[in-house]
Amino acid sequence: MRLCTDKAAVRDYIKSVGMGYLLNECYGIYDCVDDIDWESLPQKFVIKHNLSGEGLGTILVFDKNSLDLEKTKETLRSWIDECPLKRARAGLWIFENRKAQILFEKLLIEDENDDLPDYKFFCFNGRVFCSYLIRNSTTKANRHDGELGILDRDFHLLPAYDADFHAITEQPEKPKNYEKMVEIAEKLSEPFPHVRVDLYNSNGTIIFGELTFFSNTGPNKHVPESFEYELGRQFILPNRNH
Repeated sequence: MRLCTDKAAVRDYIKSVGMGYLLNECYGIYDCVDDIDWESLPQKFVIKHNLSGEGLGTILVFDKNSLDLEKTKETLRSWIDECPLKRARAGLWIFENRKAQILFEKLLIEDENDDLPDYKFFCFNGRVFCSYLIRNSTTKANRHDGELGILDRDFHLLPAYDADFHAITEQPEKPKNYEKMVEIAEKLSEPFPHVRVDLYNSNGTIIFGELTFFSNTGPNKHVPESFEYELGRQFILPNRNH
């Protein structure tokens, strides 16, 4: 879990299960902001904090020439200095003693008007139970201004939603390679009682997003509340000898 919650280190896990082809192109991983080779970066890229979550710790750069470099460096230094301890104190023990790093990856969306639908598969003991489809949120200042639908394993829209987002109320179109996405999510989730597997589907190409063990740090507001219990019933912890 410590390895897989780290957006830099998880790349090794993805490769170890034979799915390195899912990884987005990485331009560099840095421990120190002063070491970043800005000149070598393309005009468009995404900056990620390896220990970020809850939609934070990501900067989309559509034009390197218009980037306020000094302000960006200041933000990245705050990521390096503050995040691991802050998240560990919030009860997310898997972040304790993790080294903060900055990743530069390929920007998958073409411009600020495009969207990149995000498929988040809730897996329990290696099987998809349901998924989130989040759309129209990628380039918004507040990601909760986007739309979210909750779907079952067969991609049928469920009568439940996350109150922090606008609800998708009509059945969305299923990606042509959806079954492959389910197969990938179940393979990546095999070792864990529960993990959320996030995947992108860019023009038919499936790209790994992240593995998450604490969705939204826990307090998602599902409506109706009964859906919370339905999720909880799927979470079967292994027997332990104490």
